[in-house]
This record gives sequence, structure tokens and C-alpha cells, in this order.
Amino acid sequence: MMKFKKTMSILLLLLLIISLISCRKIQKIAKTHENGNTNGNIINLGLVASQGDWLYISILSKDSGKLIKMHSDGTEITVLNDDECMYLNVVNDWIYYRNWSDEGRLYKIHTDGTDRIKLSEDVVYYIHVVGDWIYYENDSDSGNLYKIRTDGSNRIKLTDDKDSPYLYTEQCMYVNVVGRWIYFRYYGDQRGNIYKIRSDGSERTLLISDNCYNPIVCGNWIYYCNHTYGGKLYKSSINRSEKTILTNDSVFNINVVGDWVFYNNESDENHLYKIRSDGTDRTKLNDDFSKNINIIGDWIYYENGSDNDAFYRIKTDGTNRQKFENQDSGKVAVIKKPAEEIKETETEDEEKEVETPTYTYGVWELSKPSDYVYEYPTNKSQWVKDPYKEINLCEICHRISRRYCDINQDGIPELFLSWSGGTGGSNYVVYQITKGDYRFLGNLDFFPSPQILHTKHNGFNDLLIFWRLGGNEKGEAEGVLSLLEFDGNKYKMIKEMNIYKEEAIKKKIFTPNTDKIFSHNYISDDDIETNKPWTREADDEYRKLIK
Repeated sequence: MMKFKKTMSILLLLLLIISLISCRKIQKIAKTHENGNTNGNIINLGLVASQGDWLYISILSKDSGKLIKMHSDGTEITVLNDDECMYLNVVNDWIYYRNWSDEGRLYKIHTDGTDRIKLSEDVVYYIHVVGDWIYYENDSDSGNLYKIRTDGSNRIKLTDDKDSPYLYTEQCMYVNVVGRWIYFRYYGDQRGNIYKIRSDGSERTLLISDNCYNPIVCGNWIYYCNHTYGGKLYKSSINRSEKTILTNDSVFNINVVGDWVFYNNESDENHLYKIRSDGTDRTKLNDDFSKNINIIGDWIYYENGSDNDAFYRIKTDGTNRQKFENQDSGKVAVIKKPAEEIKETETEDEEKEVETPTYTYGVWELSKPSDYVYEYPTNKSQWVKDPYKEINLCEICHRISRRYCDINQDGIPELFLSWSGGTGGSNYVVYQITKGDYRFLGNLDFFPSPQILHTKHNGFNDLLIFWRLGGNEKGEAEGVLSLLEFDGNKYKMIKEMNIYKEEAIKKKIFTPNTDKIFSHNYISDDDIETNKPWTREADDEYRKLIK
């Protein structure tokens, strides 16, 4: 009997040791695959991340930024640095981020604000920290996928897509990382399909053949804005067995948490909505122009386009809307009252006459076309030395011209290279002229000159453009009027409407989310006086003006 008890005791001890070893292995594996933020937040610029009871928040204001940390209840707010940070990831005691203040390089800093370190010279997007690896889209190499150790060593290229002829700067966008798989939208085929590859770069597989924007992988589903069908919200199973439309709303920014999909509804002036993952319980949460939707716990953080892109948060049930105040000072405070209540307390005299502001928007026309060349630019990086050297022969294009337009009002015009023309307008590749090179700002299609508005985002003025689609039986030219904002990377369309050219000239039109009136001006078509090819030396006169 004693021998049996002794044997059982030994067996139980062995089982206990095995169990402890297994738990440690599981904990080690879990730590190895710990993600620094959610896929949904990273797709929305990763402005908020969390660890324990601490929140880490990037507040972008005008031409500056602040990285702060605070408790989830809004207390103990500390400014960690003044970098313009995006794609925050927090793993162990480190915060990893894209530093727009250093042209988009990869950085890390301790969670107490010490030891700020640059990890790579690559211009990075869509950073995902998983264990001791960092995955990212490398804009310095045609938007291919890379990974690098969290100490900056062992940089590895995962995809090797060559430059495509479609003028996109990033081949791989909207990167998600789940376990040992990387999901991304591929721009190179001009379709916007969704692919996945292994974290070692192998087994590349096509998953969705739609024009997909802002895809988010959650569980066994991929949620995305389907621009093949008017930007409607779809979900598709990872195994490609099922594809479902969730709402007929036109959406852009989305985030997914559990059984809920949160989105800004372009069909309702970009107000914030949520809907269950099965398409039921569609609910409106606010009346703000809500952008870059980040979610931590039961709070939604977003940039409020109705309030000059100020940073807000609101509960996931639509209650307790709060604003981050004092964004341009050394301190950042979160107010506890909803903004509407504060506004009401400030306005005590209801009979006081409020002066209606007059908004005047200057129009800076493009310069006359000059110096035709016969090729078109296809730059693939955010910063280029010479756009002229990055152009390829295009036999189907019309003549190519350059024009100038100061779209950030700093006294130095931006360079517009037109690579095609015709009845529908022209396609322009836009660059900022800098001391040593050029900064790519976007690809714009428009018929007449763009109108520059006084409102700014990320250092560049908003643009109002008109691009022509066709005509009707009366011979009237029907087109699309679009409002563009610079998102820190490139210009993107915020709102648009169909309108006839004659109406655009005669009427006061386009009032998105404000009472400000926008009008539209045009330039005449002028003949060209010279055919000399353009080179970067032609812009040296403007470089001399750069301080």
C-alpha cells in the first residue's frame, strides 16, 4: 500500500512538472506572437494603442504632433515627445511608430518617454509589431513588404513586386497581420485585390478579387469597403467560400471589434455608425465627420472633420462624447462633458446677435503649360531625386506638360506633371519641390484649374477639383466636383457630387458639413511656346527660395 502511494505521488509530481513546462511554453509562444495593436486600429493610422491600464495616443494638430500617455479614465496625462506619430504599437516597455517628423522613418521609444531610437531609414507604413518582429510596408522600395527585428537588426524583404505602370506609390497597402499570415491589398495589378502570404514571404495566395479599401481581418472574415460596388461594406470569409454585403451605405474608414463593425457613413456626411457583423442593428452614433476610427475597450477615438480634425472620443454606444483640448500647448486635457453641453453653457444670452462670418476663398491658378515632354512619370516613392528619370514611354498618351501651383501657400510652387490629356481632363502627378529632391503628393485628375481653399490638413491646403465624365443630350458637360484633403501621405477625396459644368460656374455650390460656400474658377487653354524637355534643374530657381 505504501509502495502504491509512493508511486502515485511520483506520477502526480511528474504531471505537475510537465504541466508547468507546458504552461511556460504556451506563455512563451503567446509572448512571441503578441501584437502591439489591433489590425483595425493600424488600418486607421494607429493613433491609439494600449497596454494594461495605460493608453498611448498620437494627437496630430496642424503641422505638429504629440505622443501622450494617460490612464483610460483620462487621468495622469503625460506628453512623451513632440513627434508626429502614426501606427503606434506597444510591446513590453517600448512604443514603436512611424515618425512623420522624420519623413516617415521607423522609431521606438520607452513607454516612459526615454531612449528614443531610430530603427531604420526606410519610409514605413502599416507597422505591425508581433513578438520581436516588426512587419511594415516599405515606401522606400515600391511599397514592398518587409520585416525587421525590434532592435533594428535582420531586415528582410518579403515581397519583390516591381513598379507597375499605374502610378501608385505603394504596391502593398492596408497590411494586416494575424498569427503567421500577412494580409494586404495589392495595387500593382490596378485591381486592389486582397492577398495573403506567410510571415516568411512564402505561399502568396489571392483571396478577394474586388477593388478593396481598408480591409480588416477579424476572426475568419475580412471586412472591407468594396469600391467595385460603390464603396459598400462587405465581408468575405478567409477560405473564400462566402462573400456578403452588410449595408448599402457607402463607407470608407471602418474598424471591427467582436461582433460589431464601426464605420464613417459617406452616405450620411461621414457620420459615425455601427452595425453587427451579420448586417443587423445598424445604429448611428454621432453627427461628426468621423475619420480614422480607433477603438480601445469601450471607447472610440477619432478625428473630427467637423471641428478642424480635433481629436475626440465617444463610447461605443454613442454616449459620453469628449474632446481632447489644448492640443497645441504642452498639456493635453480631456474634457468630461460632451462638447454640446459646453457650448450651451458658454452661450448665456440667447438674444445676442451673432455675427455671421464671411468666408472668402482665394483661387491660385496653375501656371501656363510649358516644356512638353513625351513620357509620363511613374514615381513609386514618397521622396524622389528626379521625377524625370522615373518616367516611362507612353505611346498612347497625349503630349506631356508641366505646370506650377502653390498649394501650401509657402511662396514656393508645387510641380504638376501632366502625363495625359483629352476631353475628360488631364492626369497630374504632383510633387513638392524641396532642397535636394521632390516629395510625392498624389495623382490628381481634373479638367480646369483646381481651387485652393483656406482650410489646411497636414500642411497642405484642401483642393476643390472638377473632373469631367461626359455630357448629356443637350451637350452639357457633366462632371464630378470633389473635395480633396492631404492626409499626410497624399491627397485623397473626402466628398464628391455630380454636377454640370454650367451649374458649377453660375451657382454657389458644394457645402460639405459646413455653411462655407465654395465656388469654382477655370483657366483658359493656352498654346505652348516651347518643346524643350524638362529636367530637375528647371526648378533650381525655386530651390533658392527655400530657407
